[in-house]
Amino acid sequence: MNDFKQIIENSKIIVSVGSGGVGKTTTSAAIALQAAIEGKRTIVLTIDPAKRLANSLGIEKLTNEAQRIDLSVLTNITVKGELHAMMLDMKTAMDDMVNREASSDDNKKTIFENKIYQMFSTSLSGTQDFAAMEKLWDISNSGKYDLIVLDTPPTSNALDFLTFPQRIFDTFDNKITKLMISMYRKSGSFAFKFFGFGTQIILKGISKFVGIETLETLASFLFHISDLIDGMKERSTDIFNLLKSDKVNFVIVTTPTPVSIKESLYFKDELKKFELHFAGFIVNRYHSKFIDSDKGIDKKGVLNTIKNKEIFENISIYKIEQLTKKLNINFEKFNKLSKIEDKHLKLLGSSLFVKIPFFEHDIYNLNGLIKISKEIFK
Repeated sequence: MNDFKQIIENSKIIVSVGSGGVGKTTTSAAIALQAAIEGKRTIVLTIDPAKRLANSLGIEKLTNEAQRIDLSVLTNITVKGELHAMMLDMKTAMDDMVNREASSDDNKKTIFENKIYQMFSTSLSGTQDFAAMEKLWDISNSGKYDLIVLDTPPTSNALDFLTFPQRIFDTFDNKITKLMISMYRKSGSFAFKFFGFGTQIILKGISKFVGIETLETLASFLFHISDLIDGMKERSTDIFNLLKSDKVNFVIVTTPTPVSIKESLYFKDELKKFELHFAGFIVNRYHSKFIDSDKGIDKKGVLNTIKNKEIFENISIYKIEQLTKKLNINFEKFNKLSKIEDKHLKLLGSSLFVKIPFFEHDIYNLNGLIKISKEIFK
């Protein structure tokens, strides 16, 4: 692959990764939009509940159900395919997993009513990652779409979604967890006597802060959710194998700052470690050079042009000269900033990357997304 058009052409799934605040969600939507224009039946999965993105897609709000986006409002553009969008819902994904994997209706009911599960399925760190992978798997297997664009959750580590399942499984391999599950299986309740003396001291100390009822609820949750672990492990392996397919490409979204570039290079190394296919970087909010000449603007030429405009006929030549001078200073500042950012981007080496300029206004509609897609796919 040597450009982003080929990435669209050769992919079944494009995964957008990057640290929080770099513009992954908008970039993902722009990629999906371009794919739809070129003839693919495309869906973008986002975790961003911001209404601004929904507005930019021309709908009131995104939900957990796929919605077709009306692209007829695009000006002077022929759309050959379709664009659909969906906002991932943590609770629904977790509930679907319980319904699929639980061994009985009674077990399902107990899990759904458990207060620990209710917290786990809605707000626990990492649940978004799980929801993203679950929905990606379901939609991929549905065969409804030519291309899926996944906007990954905003986390401190952009690849947390790859390791979240294993972190869950590690929890169930923990000695204390195993003891609590074993204890609950034997007695149906929580009891300190099943633990060693040292562990009893720790748990009794915890119970003073959270209460014995909370530990009872936790023991129940761990016991009943353990019924699902084997199925979760198998599905997690299937999802990971899907991500390693040569039809799945990862795009890293970054900004031209040293910290963001450094994080992006780390993400690239991690993708390689997991044997995942890195496609390229998208550098967002790049300050383009206003003028090519380091000498600044042609002040004399600008001055003559302005003097010949009737709208400026009542403005003194002195004021025009001062405005031109300030304009030139601003251009020079942008040029210097552009040079600094170009220096930062050299750290990306020979990797494919495209630059999206720092637009004057936020993107708030489909035609705005087109501006971004044109920069990515030009």
